[in-house]
Amino acid sequence: VSTSIFFVIILMVCCASCYSASWYVPGDYPDLRTAYEEAESHDTIIIRPGYYAGDNWTEIFFFDKPVKVVSEGGPAVTTLDGRGIDRGLHFRDLYDDSMLVEGFTITNCVGEFIGAVTFHENSSGTLRNCIIENCRATAQGQTVPSEGGGLRIWGSSPVIENVIIRDCHAEQGGGCNILVNSAPIFRNLT
Repeated sequence: VSTSIFFVIILMVCCASCYSASWYVPGDYPDLRTAYEEAESHDTIIIRPGYYAGDNWTEIFFFDKPVKVVSEGGPAVTTLDGRGIDRGLHFRDLYDDSMLVEGFTITNCVGEFIGAVTFHENSSGTLRNCIIENCRATAQGQTVPSEGGGLRIWGSSPVIENVIIRDCHAEQGGGCNILVNSAPIFRNLT
């Protein structure tokens, strides 16, 4: 009997570590930032169709845990708007292929040196079925040029799949800028 109880306990511990949850936003959480902060590794954050702007929807740094952030309805009905003052989504030191952002229009993101979506310092994961538009990186009088108004990849190996980048600007690589030690995989990038 004690062997059976021990086996059941081991099985419960192993299964608990494999468990991942799905969270709806808005619904379970009010915004993307809060959902990411509260999520556990490998959870799925599902964004309902809508137009979302403000600090808790852009200027998001994915750095300490891989999650899936997916729109429920796709980029035609789910927009993240930087309002011309916020940067977009940033992946930093997140080397985990299970990280996924899928199904958004990311627009009006502006940042000093970098713009809408950045994969930085050993990050991987996938950006899929997204539209990045009307974004820019500015140098604001600095001696270093702005890079990657739409997409910037530096020292990282993401998968970029079925992504449209349009009307994005920077001094170097307005649509996309790929820098040092990067090995991105592109599938249908326009």
